[in-house]
Amino acid sequence: MNNNNFRQQDNNQPQVSNGTQQSNGYQPLSFNQTSNSQFQGNAQIPQNNEPIFNAPVTPKKESNKIIERIKTGAIFAAVCLIIGTIHLGINGSQNQTTVDSSAEAKSALSSHQSAVLSEGAVLLNSDSDAEYINGDLTIEHNYEEDKSKVWIWDYAAEDGDRVQVFVDGVALGDDFTIYHTPKEITVPSVSEVKLVGTHDGGGGITYAIRYELNGICYFNGMDLNGDNTYTLQRSSSSDNIIEEQAQ
Repeated sequence: MNNNNFRQQDNNQPQVSNGTQQSNGYQPLSFNQTSNSQFQGNAQIPQNNEPIFNAPVTPKKESNKIIERIKTGAIFAAVCLIIGTIHLGINGSQNQTTVDSSAEAKSALSSHQSAVLSEGAVLLNSDSDAEYINGDLTIEHNYEEDKSKVWIWDYAAEDGDRVQVFVDGVALGDDFTIYHTPKEITVPSVSEVKLVGTHDGGGGITYAIRYELNGICYFNGMDLNGDNTYTLQRSSSSDNIIEEQAQ
């Protein structure tokens, strides 16, 4: 048998000048340099004890980022929980307002007004127990100032009732929720003040309003989209006094 059959011809080996071929002893094939097309490409031969398929390993830096995100999410959740607890505590304290059960409070429920009770007086626990006037009022006064403070609040349950104030047909800001704590506004002492009910929390929209110009609280109410108008006017005697002072 011819031993030349077991030798591999290396085309890259130089030829000797006497026509005989230089010995081409066995050399390992290089996947990066071989001319054989079946071995070309990016194939890699695994090293000793190295698995052919390696499971993906999360880099240390990426792992740290994931941990930081988890910590940030936990902190955010804790902050939201604290804020929610505080909010519930505040609402709970608002709902625990003491209801006035004095003789004057009972009289105010009957007459729907009081010159003794101050702004913020709470007379009922529930709107369904209220029997409000649901009507318009004309208020004559001797107030000499051009403007007067007005306080508006919910004298029954804080259930989300909302109202909007109009002065001489012009909206005095957006509507707002009424609470036991009075909201203070300023209106002309001679004008028409209208309250419109924009949201009923249940049982009707119950509210009270107190005018600085006469010191009286009016306990009133209305249905959704209903309204009450308060016509503020000076008495004739008061007008004469003002005219005399101006002269």
